[in-house]
Amino acid sequence: MKKLFSLAFAMVLMLTLSVSAFAHTSTPENGANSPAPEITLLGATLVDVKHISEVEPLASGNLSPGAYTTFDRQSLAEGNTVTLAASWTPTSSNLDVGIYSHASGYVYYYTFSGGSGSGALGVNTSGTYSIYVGNPSDAQIRWDVSYTVN
Repeated sequence: MKKLFSLAFAMVLMLTLSVSAFAHTSTPENGANSPAPEITLLGATLVDVKHISEVEPLASGNLSPGAYTTFDRQSLAEGNTVTLAASWTPTSSNLDVGIYSHASGYVYYYTFSGGSGSGALGVNTSGTYSIYVGNPSDAQIRWDVSYTVN
């Protein structure tokens, strides 16, 4: 009986690990276009994939076409800068990476292409935010995202 229970439990664990948690569909409008943005896009850069691979990703996952997810809900203060770095496959797809504001519901993001990218966002309004990752492409993607807050 113990072996049967252990086998069933192992199967349940395997199945739950392959599901994207909290994935949503449809790409939201970029909040950077709002009249009073809480976040300022400070600039995006193309990043060498080798450089990103040297950084331990804080989060990884798979996203279906048109799906998005958020992670690491936290308080950010006015004046903070969030620097994001991402890599993904297939490299022919695009990836949206940014910050979701829990107060306004806006998402402030960059759309990266080429399999890697990074960008900085300046916080204009203190509040609760999460890191946002979205797949605007037509193919499923595998992504890794890291970030720092200064």
